[in-house]
Amino acid sequence: MALKNPAQDLQELADAVGDLQKNILEVVYEPDARKTLRSFSLREAARWIGVSVPTLRALCAEHGLGAENGRSGSRGGLLLTAEEMATLRKQAAAAAAAGGRKRRLLPGRVEGETVQVVASMIFKGGTGKTTLAVHFAQYLALRGYRVLVLDLDPQASATTLFGLNPAAEVEDDATFYGVVGGQRTMAEIVRPTYWPGLDLVPANLALALTDFEIAGRAKLEPRPIHLYLRDALRDVKENYDVVLLDCRPDLGMTTLNALLAATGIFVPVTMSQLDIASMGEFFRFSSFLLEQLPQFGLGEEGIGLDFVKLVINRFDPTQAAQAQCHHWLLARMPDWVLRTPMLQTAALGHANAQWQTLYEYEPDEGRRRAYNRALEAFDRLCFDLESTLWQAWGRKGSPHALPSASTLTRGGAHD
Repeated sequence: MALKNPAQDLQELADAVGDLQKNILEVVYEPDARKTLRSFSLREAARWIGVSVPTLRALCAEHGLGAENGRSGSRGGLLLTAEEMATLRKQAAAAAAAGGRKRRLLPGRVEGETVQVVASMIFKGGTGKTTLAVHFAQYLALRGYRVLVLDLDPQASATTLFGLNPAAEVEDDATFYGVVGGQRTMAEIVRPTYWPGLDLVPANLALALTDFEIAGRAKLEPRPIHLYLRDALRDVKENYDVVLLDCRPDLGMTTLNALLAATGIFVPVTMSQLDIASMGEFFRFSSFLLEQLPQFGLGEEGIGLDFVKLVINRFDPTQAAQAQCHHWLLARMPDWVLRTPMLQTAALGHANAQWQTLYEYEPDEGRRRAYNRALEAFDRLCFDLESTLWQAWGRKGSPHALPSASTLTRGGAHD
């Protein structure tokens, strides 16, 4: 039967989905219907800060931080909030002698190091670009960096993962669309998240109109249409060590703006022939666009990319075809492919089912060992990404390596 009023019917579907999402959020984030970050055990906190458990316990006693663990079924011990972990990191750094150890405790950029603006982008949807961007952002925050996530995708998946309902809680002009239209500045739309040291510029469906807005304004002002984002970030980027751009899966004007604002690019790709073919077209078209820009007057700043890295996603090393393809990519493009892939893991699905990332999720004891294996895989991936940032900054050495996540099981996760 044909729809009598398709526009109205589709709007009713959209409203129904919006109501459903609101109900889900109220249940998942009870009692306040707001997403919050769990506390961390002493062992977890010591692992992230980079000190021993006895050292951290002494710092907690000295500064009166931490709360006794009252969780049902736990083994006792202290729990720390992320805010307390940030304070303890600074106290540990203050007690450390100047040099490499202090740098690893406080790894944020120093004078002379530029803000790294890193875009997670690809032509194709479903490759894990949001999963990569959000997990890496939270990893960096736990490591002590100041991070901004800029959601440029009208699907707003990153915004949703940070606990916001894009349709109900994000106004159109509170996105990059509002910046392009001149209603708001970037500084006005940055909002803090429940993660200390991690801010967000949210997205909603209005971003789907950004390309049209940019094209329309090209006739009204002499401003280069491909530099809106680069110019807007000048208002805020010096407040951060790293800015992560979660891009839409296309190469329209918004993504072109991201490409020219970025100092680095992470390209997530799965080991399927279709995704690899799509990745090749992405690079081919990106090259074509960049070659055309000089005729439009790019300006003296030019294109400043420090790195491009392919990140293999949903990788299952037990699948011979995937393993062979991964081997070929590493052999053919060793400088372009991140050696550590994002593994296919059920733990990520369990976390996502609760609208959480692996860095937020706390499994029950029956799933903890599997979770720790997944966490360790993501830690290795994010460590390699972090090391890429250090190379771009021209630093000697490497970041502090995290102890194995398996240490969280020994003696209990809540020591």
